[in-house]
Amino acid sequence: MENSIINDKTAKVSQFSQTKIRFSTFYYSARKEYHQGIKEKGDEKVINQVTLVGRLTRDPDLRYTPDGKAVSNITLAVNRHYKNASGEIEADFVHCILWGKTAENTSNYCKKGSVLGVTGRIQTRNYDNQEGKRVYVTEVVAEGVRFLSTKPAGTRETQQASQPPRQPETVPPAPPQREELPFA
Repeated sequence: MENSIINDKTAKVSQFSQTKIRFSTFYYSARKEYHQGIKEKGDEKVINQVTLVGRLTRDPDLRYTPDGKAVSNITLAVNRHYKNASGEIEADFVHCILWGKTAENTSNYCKKGSVLGVTGRIQTRNYDNQEGKRVYVTEVVAEGVRFLSTKPAGTRETQQASQPPRQPETVPPAPPQREELPFA
């Protein structure tokens, strides 16, 4: 009996040791691959992800590119999480670019003051202005937009909801009389 207990304990210790070795080799090999991946030039893992919640500073302007893609530029006023020396909360004004259906929906359903949640990536570019000076621009290219405020009074849906329901154009036929029903 004692030998079977000792054998059981030895088996469990052996099993635990094997599991520990398997786990530790997995852990160390994964850690080693991770560090090798970061150290190797050109193989770095980078993240360019932005999440903003703010209010529109003006109505979205919807335009179309020559090949027919919808594009809209918006500016979000995003409050900072602290107050300045005079006790006021300051805001950052972040320029965002919306493409496709996102641009069309935002311009149709959002107005100045609407609260939006925007996820996307930061993009930088530069150009020479009319005076010949180089201008650097940092903006957010939106990949997703959430409408976080209630519908403003000027949208199409709220205008349609405020109108009385229209009567149907044609009158439906009269219901059949009792003697016309075959199962009555």
